[in-house]
Amino acid sequence: MPIPAPRRSLSLALLFCVACSSHPEATAESDQALGASGDDCVGESADDQDDCETSKVFDVPSQKFPTIQSALDALPSGSTVHVAPGTYVESLTVDGKVIRIVGAGQSGKRRTLLKAANDKVAALAFVNGGGGGVARLAIDGGLYGIEGRPTLNPDGLVSVVPSPMIVNRVAITSSSRGVYGSFSDLGIARVAISGTAWNGISATMGGDLTVDTTVVKNAGGVGILVIGASTGAGRVNVFGVSLHDNVNGGLEIDAHGQPASVRQSFFLNNGRIGVMLAGVGPTTVDSIEANNTSTAGALYGDGIEVVQCTGRIAITGALVYDNARVGIANFASSVDLDNVRVRAGDGLPLDGETVGQQSYSYSLNPNNVTCDVGLGPAPCQVLSSAPQPPQPLRP
Repeated sequence: MPIPAPRRSLSLALLFCVACSSHPEATAESDQALGASGDDCVGESADDQDDCETSKVFDVPSQKFPTIQSALDALPSGSTVHVAPGTYVESLTVDGKVIRIVGAGQSGKRRTLLKAANDKVAALAFVNGGGGGVARLAIDGGLYGIEGRPTLNPDGLVSVVPSPMIVNRVAITSSSRGVYGSFSDLGIARVAISGTAWNGISATMGGDLTVDTTVVKNAGGVGILVIGASTGAGRVNVFGVSLHDNVNGGLEIDAHGQPASVRQSFFLNNGRIGVMLAGVGPTTVDSIEANNTSTAGALYGDGIEVVQCTGRIAITGALVYDNARVGIANFASSVDLDNVRVRAGDGLPLDGETVGQQSYSYSLNPNNVTCDVGLGPAPCQVLSSAPQPPQPLRP
């Protein structure tokens, strides 16, 4: 079902670039990509800079705005709400506006903590085409930490999704899901999510998704679950993430033909799957580790799963070690391997499976692709153990 264009638009160049200590795992490359310059709001043009003028920045708490929600209700689209250090027990809604919410910090003495007032709703929801972004904020509790809630028409179909949104330098703990919902374009950078009852990030995308320099750990579901809303909806880019100790997997992309890129990331000690690519278009997986994937309730346990993808999957510079069932499992897809080392653990290094009339293929560089089954590195053989691919999880 196609997701329509958002009612309002916001250039993804308008990122929250703030003068505070980076996430411990931040990289110079991600800082450059995000345009970090020490400003709260940075654009690429004079028009963008106008959006950050001080006349559009409002402080909370203040005599005029004693609560965050009072500011969100009163201010026009294009405003920035600066929230002082402290704890705010509120469940917030940004309704039909593009507004930035900027705290003083997501940790330390100057932490700005949004503590959900109601665990049956989101701590922060963007509805009716609302968007903008969140920065330097800690969020605790709530049905969702941050929700993008679509508007439905009388027939129950999606008519409006949130405007483009940036989530930057945010810590989310103890929510049912960390970031959840339907989005047009979504950028997530330097975010830490832990202890969610289900998925850390669970996004249905109508546009582009970028997740950069982000940690998701100890989730009851998948660390990051991405679902493409429709064919050709957008591109999925995952860079510099660490997804570990999540019960039902590290990264799962079910993208309906969209291309994807997964680079310089770690998927460690997850249950069920390390990385699962299902139905994606041409995709690059470069410089990753997918290690120590265990079974989840006696199910699966594969380092990398590639399931009926519509484009070639190029895996380069990967270490895939000690996964319970299969190192790399290929279900009816075309996979290229270059500079890859697979250590089998208790299962097979490489598995290939035909699904219906759709066959699989591997292209291996024999000079630098090795499989270790306990006797040291050796040439790889593709075998078939007839495993079943994991069923996609619910958002």
